[in-house]
Amino acid sequence: MKTARWLFLPLILSLNACVGLTFDDIFNPNLPKNPPRKMAPVEYGNRTETVQTQSNRTIPKREEAPTTVVSSSRNTEQAVLCLEEQLSKTFKLPADFYATQRYQDGSATVQLVNPYNQSNGLYIDVHHHFSGSELKLYANYTTMSKAWKAMPEKCQ
Repeated sequence: MKTARWLFLPLILSLNACVGLTFDDIFNPNLPKNPPRKMAPVEYGNRTETVQTQSNRTIPKREEAPTTVVSSSRNTEQAVLCLEEQLSKTFKLPADFYATQRYQDGSATVQLVNPYNQSNGLYIDVHHHFSGSELKLYANYTTMSKAWKAMPEKCQ
């Protein structure tokens, strides 16, 4: 039986690039898949939610140029809530597929997250800008449809 596993190893390794399986997924299926994230409760007026927090003071410097930059009349918190609403209602994404990171300076990042391998997709940085906020959409080196590119404009 163990010899049969080794015969299929080249096939499994070649499929690994497409599926993203690891050695442990194949030979040790009982291991826990994802370590728990650090979560912290954040209060929004009359409700409390749990979001991922960062110890950084500000949004990290991005290597790529933003795909879309939008100025919004909403404050940072309202813009973040609008973006989360767009992800859940317009794109019908479960909450596991996006994360909000808040920073000490009041800015935030809303990003797509693959809950299975914790890889990040596109992300939107929300900065305080005059009396409102500025939303910067980054593709994270992926191709985006017009609907994704237009999402920050719905939160103006």
